Amino acid sequence: MQPSEFKFEWSMEAANFNWAILERHDLNMHAALQQQSNTQLGFGSEFRTTKLLAPLAGNHPLWPRLQQWLQYGAAFPLQPLQEFERISDLKLALARGNHKSAKNSPHHVNTLLIKEVQRGWQLPLPPEKLLLLPGAIIAPLGLAEQASINDRGEIIHKHRITHDQSFNYSGRNSVNARVIQEQLTPCVYGTALRRLLHYMAHLRLRHPTRHILLTKLDVKAAYRRIHSNATTALASCVIVPPLALMGLRLLFGASPNPSIWSDLSELLCDLCNQICRCPLWNASDTPHLESPHQQKYVPQPTYLPDHIPFASAQNTTVTVPTDDHPYTEVYLDDFITCFLDTPHAIWTGSRISLLVLHLFGRPIHSYEPTTRDDLLAFDKTLAEGAPEEVKTVLGWIINTRSFSLSLPIDKRDTWVTDIHRLLAKPTLTYDDIKSTIGRLNHAAYVIPSARAFLCQLRRLELHLARSGKPATPDKGQKDELRHWCYFLHRASLGISINLLTYRQPTTFLRADACEHGLGGISINSGAAWRFEIPPPLRGHLSLNLLEYLASAITIITAVAHDHIQPEACVLSQLDSTTADYWLRKGGTQFTGTERHIHLDVSRWLSTCLLDIGACTYSQWIPGTENVVADSLSRDHHLSDLDLTNMLHLFASPQMHLNFHIYPLPADVTSKLISWLQSGLAPKDYKLTPKRSTLALSLAGSPSSLPSASPMMPSSQHSSPTNAPGSSVPLHTPFVQPSTVATEHNRWQHQQSAIPLQHFQRPLPSTTETIQSSTLKERLTAFYTSSLLPIDKTTPHKKSSEHSPSISSPKCSPSNIPQPTAASAPCSSSHSSLPCDHANTSLSAALEKPNYSGSGTSNSSSTESTSPRTPPNYTQPT
Repeated sequence: MQPSEFKFEWSMEAANFNWAILERHDLNMHAALQQQSNTQLGFGSEFRTTKLLAPLAGNHPLWPRLQQWLQYGAAFPLQPLQEFERISDLKLALARGNHKSAKNSPHHVNTLLIKEVQRGWQLPLPPEKLLLLPGAIIAPLGLAEQASINDRGEIIHKHRITHDQSFNYSGRNSVNARVIQEQLTPCVYGTALRRLLHYMAHLRLRHPTRHILLTKLDVKAAYRRIHSNATTALASCVIVPPLALMGLRLLFGASPNPSIWSDLSELLCDLCNQICRCPLWNASDTPHLESPHQQKYVPQPTYLPDHIPFASAQNTTVTVPTDDHPYTEVYLDDFITCFLDTPHAIWTGSRISLLVLHLFGRPIHSYEPTTRDDLLAFDKTLAEGAPEEVKTVLGWIINTRSFSLSLPIDKRDTWVTDIHRLLAKPTLTYDDIKSTIGRLNHAAYVIPSARAFLCQLRRLELHLARSGKPATPDKGQKDELRHWCYFLHRASLGISINLLTYRQPTTFLRADACEHGLGGISINSGAAWRFEIPPPLRGHLSLNLLEYLASAITIITAVAHDHIQPEACVLSQLDSTTADYWLRKGGTQFTGTERHIHLDVSRWLSTCLLDIGACTYSQWIPGTENVVADSLSRDHHLSDLDLTNMLHLFASPQMHLNFHIYPLPADVTSKLISWLQSGLAPKDYKLTPKRSTLALSLAGSPSSLPSASPMMPSSQHSSPTNAPGSSVPLHTPFVQPSTVATEHNRWQHQQSAIPLQHFQRPLPSTTETIQSSTLKERLTAFYTSSLLPIDKTTPHKKSSEHSPSISSPKCSPSNIPQPTAASAPCSSSHSSLPCDHANTSLSAALEKPNYSGSGTSNSSSTESTSPRTPPNYTQPT
């Protein structure tokens, strides 16, 4: 590899020298970079040549895009920008400068950027010349502080440069505002942790008393390993007096970069899972087929003390193709591998991610034109590379023995301290509340019900964003912050992983409400309750809120009767679409005059679930199927005994043998009365109670008078003695059977709508020597399906006028191009790594390292097809 003709020094002399080179190329950045193809500026120079990589990855659906980036540089798909707008924004950027975080810490900024210049990641230029450079765009710099880990496993704080390419100087002209998201590969790393937890759950179910180990690997300076093409580099300029810098590699702050980097990291992850399932790679036949860093940087496995018991896993409602081979997940640049404590799994699992990274990365040559590091972050690998039962993954501590997820103690203490600091401040700024809500939302991953305590804080955030001025938090907002100190403490103690997977419901509850009553029942135990709203309090709360209240009370009374145990999965069924939506959102979508009651109910329910350690789902069912709960809420003219007899006689398919109506606990009744009293009925409100369909079928039409004689449930029903002669009994309605088994089947049926990305990566069949021919189709669908969050509810008709609009995502067909036939390494064109070629390909890549430079110099003769655009994608929160 030859040195570049550009100078990478922190000096005006180097900046003027580089400008002279651009002038020789008529200020054509494309032509200038083409002349550097055999230098460290050559596209793909951080990796082995595409000719070497094609046999390993040529059949992967992401390979055409990755090959494009390695041969021609990463390109941002941008809407065009008018030249006069670009020049205007450029002048504004020169006048404004960087963000305060960068201006206030010039030493940290310069120290970080000097390193980037010395490595050839940033090209020094004279700032005043940028107005003459066609296509140049400036983004302001910021400085962020983050935590990292050293080789001793100690938490250290460091700074990171951010390029704010979302900043608009005028209009919506920023780089990120002009990105065409439809032309980027959908990202799937957002659900990586959830997929890993599902794999662990199925592994624990298969092996209840065997150790499960985790190992972790980080790519050093991941984004900086992919070169930008000339157009993207020109759109990545910054000013740090006295220099202007042009970013030649991917930067932190550009919205396309996660997708572009994922084209590489997701492919590497799939390759890890393929190689681990290749029988030709094992300790006996290929003992030396490993990364040269393996023995030095990866310690032996460590285990927890033997006296600590193995926690059990609960059944999930989704199927994960678990086998006894190691499983790898990736979150951008973090590779996490999970495997059993068996000799073969330990050997492959502790080696696989290092091996694949070494196969793709160009090894360090004894002579490098500029400072260059290995792809592997050595210090982090020393600290986190050992297979362990406890590992910090994506900011969470995973304990595979206790089967729990917890917030690190140092993170909890820092966040609690910051909350106390906010509570002591008289006013809060937008930056204060934004960062705090981001942290708390992260913590809510393990305590989903705690999101009910973010509602007031989010309103404060919206107000601060609109006004741009500091504001004084009110009592409700301060109360939410205080509650979060408790939630963070609970998160640090650990939450069972069983509460974070897609579970099979263990407890089925049904509830209903009408204008004059509420009721609910447990399908498992037959325990029921009902409450008649006193006439003076009727109409004080909306029907949707009463339905929501009925569901919450049903769950809480089931807890009070010990019908819900720790780690239970509660399915609350109801026939109100709005209440179903509120149960799933947990307080984040409440509006209107009853908002404070909504929040009180939501927080009451959330606290109860947190105390018992249970998770809950909701499910809409048709009102015609909710017969028992409907009767409990309406038929208060009948005694408990008469109502019980009627339901056993005419609703037996939904009746439990131990059906019994219990009185509401006194504290629940008190809360319910208090909420009813806080409302106000509309003027001239009148209500004639309407009885259930079952009761009407016995009593006749609603216009008839009630019978004066007692009802005899054991006899055939007849016309009431004092009813008009024209009144005849209504037809007894058909009652849909409802048992634990029938409701479990109903719930299981709807789970097929959950996108694959939420609970598993597509793995090859473990029973075939050559991987399944459908693997490539599964991979393609995996990277093109919608990643919008899925709510746990059955499809139903459009909600009432009071119900929010809810739209379901639709999966789009795959349109990522297939590799050309010339790039296929064997006849099995559907396998991204055929086993009968794996040993040869791996050995060849290890024995013939590429020191020649960029991927274009020794690339395959097959030209990369320009990838088609995947469907529109929205990043999940």
